Amino acid sequence: QNGEILLVRNSYVSYYSVPGGYLIGTETPVMAAVRELVEEVAVRTAPEELKLGLQETHTWEGKTDVVSIFDLDVKERPVVQVDNREVVDAEFFTPQYALELNLFPPLRRHIEARLAKHSAG
Repeated sequence: QNGEILLVRNSYVSYYSVPGGYLIGTETPVMAAVRELVEEVAVRTAPEELKLGLQETHTWEGKTDVVSIFDLDVKERPVVQVDNREVVDAEFFTPQYALELNLFPPLRRHIEARLAKHSAG
């Protein structure tokens, strides 16, 4: 929102990420993203509002996953409420400040690519 990124800190890892998780049953990545936004930070959106920003195969902490990161641009900053179980903090940061934090590696690559694209025109 307004050029800033919502980052979350989960209780079980040391890095910042975005709301997310694993697919349940026959969910598509976008369906899971919509569900996780509600579960973790109480933000509601329609699937068509999410735009795929990055998708890659990533090996992390001993497992290989397909990581999908979606962008959601909103005019008004949503009211964010963390679940205080999985997510213990959620804040908006400028992309530049976010890159100074310990980030989930695919998220770092996505932020860097968005900044490069934005500065290129």
